[in-house]
Amino acid sequence: MGAGPSRRPLVLVAAVLVAFAVVGAACGWLWEWLWEPAPGVVVDHTWYPQPWDTGQEAQFAGTGWYLTIATAAGLVLGGLAAVLVRGREVLVLVTVALGSLVAGWLMRLVGLALAPPDPQELAARLPDRAPLPSGLQLWEPATWLGFPFGALLALMLVYLLIGSAPRLPEPATAEPAATESEPAS
Repeated sequence: MGAGPSRRPLVLVAAVLVAFAVVGAACGWLWEWLWEPAPGVVVDHTWYPQPWDTGQEAQFAGTGWYLTIATAAGLVLGGLAAVLVRGREVLVLVTVALGSLVAGWLMRLVGLALAPPDPQELAARLPDRAPLPSGLQLWEPATWLGFPFGALLALMLVYLLIGSAPRLPEPATAEPAATESEPAS
């Protein structure tokens, strides 16, 4: 018992959304794994990177890795969705846009949950000169930019370069054929 014509679009939407969610969570893990915290130290219950430049590089690297991974994953998923789900371009566009936002949010959620906590909060309870790594930070708009940019760019490229799938003609309703006894008009 297969999915009928009325359920097929719902199955496609669900499959694309699940794929984006799973890949988004996996990208969050990868993002945190690739990022390296900067060393730091507590002074007067405040965290400072040591040396200062390393702390600035780690902060920039957090957003840079996020955007790199999210854009690449969005390109792959958007391209796959465009190629595999042919003939329903508007449905794919809406689903990929929504899925890419979910993926970006999940990537952020998983990555920040796995990363060290905010060192400023921990520094308030630690003695002076205590070593403390930096926390993973993300420029907030990046959450909503990386995955959608990559996924929608892939859709655009596939649709422009390959084109859309040809539409099959609608099935004709069965009309009674004219018999020889009936005069043709």
